[in-house]
Amino acid sequence: MTSQPSPVCSKYKYDLEYYRHELEGVNKLFNAFLASLILAIISIFVVLVAVASAGNAKAAIANAFYAMAFMEFVNVVIVVPMMYTGFRELSKANYDYSIGAKGAVIQGIGSILGGIVLIAMTNMLVNKIGPGTTIEEVRGMVLQIILYTALVGIVNIVGSAMVLIGFWRLGDNYPNYGGDVVKIGMILWIIGIILQILSIRGGALLAFIADLVVLYGLHRLREGIAGILENKEYELNRCLAESMSGNPDNTPGGQSRA
Repeated sequence: MTSQPSPVCSKYKYDLEYYRHELEGVNKLFNAFLASLILAIISIFVVLVAVASAGNAKAAIANAFYAMAFMEFVNVVIVVPMMYTGFRELSKANYDYSIGAKGAVIQGIGSILGGIVLIAMTNMLVNKIGPGTTIEEVRGMVLQIILYTALVGIVNIVGSAMVLIGFWRLGDNYPNYGGDVVKIGMILWIIGIILQILSIRGGALLAFIADLVVLYGLHRLREGIAGILENKEYELNRCLAESMSGNPDNTPGGQSRA
């Protein structure tokens, strides 16, 4: 009959599982952010190629909108699932992270709606606006576009806010392992988005820099958590070895979580 591990060893086993979920979640969030940055750079070239291939100004605008819609759908397929699974993995260790997973889903819905709106705007431009279009018809189409854009904006704001809270909680839990860097990146990102909304120059650049800061913070986080995990594995193996040796009084001291 095998002996049960001591309570101290059981604690180490619990901590080991906890940090495994944390590390896996942070790895997926890092990959999601990296993929998002790569797609953002690719989308610039896709739009430029689409515009360059057009024969006139109207076709150029249409091609640009179609290209942006395509990249929205690509984002839903690649980035959103990675962001969602990252927060889902983190929520296995701490349910407070689940708000990030829900936010990622809402962001995905926003991207789908955004792509549909871009396609609808393009169809209006190509098929409904011409020499015979009246002012009333143009006004009605503009109001439709404003309404749909506002709806997409609200969905994206809600999803982004929830994801931001998830990242903020992650930063709070690991301030000494890159968490503070993640929080700084989130603050810069918010400022950059506000500047873009206000049409102030430099907003897009600041948002891009913020993404790089968050990416660096996540890199430091996964390295720090990997070090904690390695230490926990050592402590568990040592505890199990001492338990098997029949020396339960010589159990290692506990270590608090980061």
